[in-house]
Amino acid sequence: MKQIYYVNGKRATFGQYINASAYNYQIEQEAELHKVKVNAFLNYLEKNPQYISKWSFCDTEEIAVGLAFNEFCRSPECKKAIEQYQSNQKKKAWGCLILVIVFLIIFILRVSGVI
Repeated sequence: MKQIYYVNGKRATFGQYINASAYNYQIEQEAELHKVKVNAFLNYLEKNPQYISKWSFCDTEEIAVGLAFNEFCRSPECKKAIEQYQSNQKKKAWGCLILVIVFLIIFILRVSGVI
């Protein structure tokens, strides 16, 4: 039986479907990383409210915040927040793997009659 795949409402080959899925996953990861950066920036602004005053020469508040955010993204504080996020993701992945292995062992022992 042949599978039919659709991408954006159009018929696609399996390779196109996989590429579109990988692209969507990459976009989701980048959006999640952006959320981490924004949260770290807001936490940094709560601790250092004078940080934004360097851009008082800007015409609008949006431009000043944008410039401050771009500079913050290159700072060690932002890199530290990203590293912490990535280490938390690894911990979650290892935790899920350990849970799957434990349940698999319990299932095998239950089926074999040991438990």
